[in-house]
Amino acid sequence: MSFFNLFGRRSVDKAESSPHQEAASDHTVAATAGLGSVEPEIYVVLKKALQYHCPLTIHLANRPEPYTSAILEISAEQRLLVIDDLTPNTVPAELALGLSLNIRAIVEGVELRFSTKVTQIGAQKGLRCYSVEFPTYVSYEQRRRQYRVAVPLTQAIEVHFVLPDDRYLAGDLKDLSVGGLCARIREGRLEPALDSHHLASCRVLLPNQQSIVTDVELLDFDAPERPRVPRLRARFVDISPTAARRVAQLCAEIERMQRQFR
Repeated sequence: MSFFNLFGRRSVDKAESSPHQEAASDHTVAATAGLGSVEPEIYVVLKKALQYHCPLTIHLANRPEPYTSAILEISAEQRLLVIDDLTPNTVPAELALGLSLNIRAIVEGVELRFSTKVTQIGAQKGLRCYSVEFPTYVSYEQRRRQYRVAVPLTQAIEVHFVLPDDRYLAGDLKDLSVGGLCARIREGRLEPALDSHHLASCRVLLPNQQSIVTDVELLDFDAPERPRVPRLRARFVDISPTAARRVAQLCAEIERMQRQFR
C-alpha cells in the first residue's frame, strides 16, 4: 500500500515511473519528466536518499536531542514526502502536527541538509509516519567523500567472513557506511596478496539478534606483525534492500548513541 493512501493521496513516484525514466541519467530531462512544480535537482537527491535507505538525523524546534528517521515515499504531484516514525518516539502526536524539522543526511558521501514542516500524521501497521512538505531549498554540495560511522570498541559488533577457499575470518566492526565496512580481524589468517579484490560472504551480527548478510569485495588490508590487530576494509556487493536498510538503521543508531555521549 502507498503511504500516501494513508493520507488520502496518490503516490506518483514509484508505480508510475516509466522504464525509460528509471534508466535515464539523473542529469537528463527524461529522469525528471512529469515532476510538475517540484525542483528537479531536489527531487533527484531526495530520490537517492529514498533508494539508498539513507538515515535522516532530525532536530526539532526547542528540543536539543536528535531524532532519526528515513524517507518512505515521495509524491512529486502533491509536493510531499512521507518519513518514518521518529526514533526515539518521544514526541506526542498532538504536538507533532505543524512541527518544523531540520533534517540532515549523507547521500552518496555528500551531506544533505533541508528544513520542512509536518503537515499530516498517519500510521502503517501501528507505526506512526509523517507527511512533510517537499523542500524548496536544500544544501547539497557536489563533492564526494566517504562518510563512515566509527563503531566504539565497547559495542563489539561481531562480523564474520567466509572466503572463496573456505577460510574463515572473524572480528568486530571498526567503522561502517552504507557502502561498506572496516573490521578488526581477531580470528583467521589474512593473505593480502591473494585476497585483494576477491569476493567473500559476510555476516554482521546485530544487537537485536538479527544479522546483515551480504557479499563483499575485499579491498584494503592492514596486516601488521603482532601486537597490532589486523584490519580489513570491504565494500558491499549486490546488497539486498533488506540488508541495506539494516545497515542504514545501524549507522543511524550508532551515530545517535555517540551524540548522546558527546
